[in-house]
Amino acid sequence: MTDEQKTKKIEDFPENAEPADTDYFLNATGNVMKKTKVSQLITWLKEKLGINELNTKMNDYVTIKNFTQKITLKSGIATVNISAALDGYILLGIVRCSFASSYLTTTGYTVSGNNLSLNVRDILAPTTATASANCYVTALYVIKN
Repeated sequence: MTDEQKTKKIEDFPENAEPADTDYFLNATGNVMKKTKVSQLITWLKEKLGINELNTKMNDYVTIKNFTQKITLKSGIATVNISAALDGYILLGIVRCSFASSYLTTTGYTVSGNNLSLNVRDILAPTTATASANCYVTALYVIKN
């Protein structure tokens, strides 16, 4: 018994708007048909286009540094000043800021040279709080050339 092969026009197939990494597509090398997973194609393209190398190089150009500083609020506000110098790098800004108290939030920050200045407010008692808590900051840097 032979398998009967039905033909179907490409335009009759449904669209695959969001292919999954596990989806296959057919391709051919000469007269030999093969199947390739989308994830395999992505890996191959990243290598051929130099994306993996670029990602590796980016790790050589940017870095982060963590800081912990105790703050004390006066009338519900505080300013946190952090000397954030890192040899061979330029300070770009903050990528994370959190507090040991869930009632504290940043209302802004500035970068001046190697110094960070954060404005902090107590949202529970915005004009009267005098609490103290730790401020945790992650700063982002780029290498100097």
